[in-house]
Amino acid sequence: MKTPSDDSDRNPLLDGVLADEEWRALNAAVKSRALGALRARRRQRALLHWGGSAVAACAMALAAQKFFPRPDGAAPVALASESRPHTSYISEEKLMSYFPPGSCTIAEIDGERRLIILDPDIAANGVAFNGPLP
Repeated sequence: MKTPSDDSDRNPLLDGVLADEEWRALNAAVKSRALGALRARRRQRALLHWGGSAVAACAMALAAQKFFPRPDGAAPVALASESRPHTSYISEEKLMSYFPPGSCTIAEIDGERRLIILDPDIAANGVAFNGPLP
């Protein structure tokens, strides 16, 4: 009876095919690991490049501010919220004077005072003024 431990009856062709398959698997695994390492290194170099460029740009901007100050001590530009004109409000009496008498009233709705237009013609077309507002 033959047992698998008999080395004298081994088929050399079968051994070659099995060895070749193992070699292909090993070669593919080594290539895959090497390519992964190369890709990781390339990503690391790209990050270092872009990070270094950003740091250099910030350093140049800071150096420009320090060594080239604004001429004549000019103040920095105001923010948009600071440059907005101040809003002025008119009184209820002045608002009512813009409309014909009896065409509107002021009512409190949900805790807010609102202008209610009673005349349907004014509500549809509005009020036309000639010249500046009174």
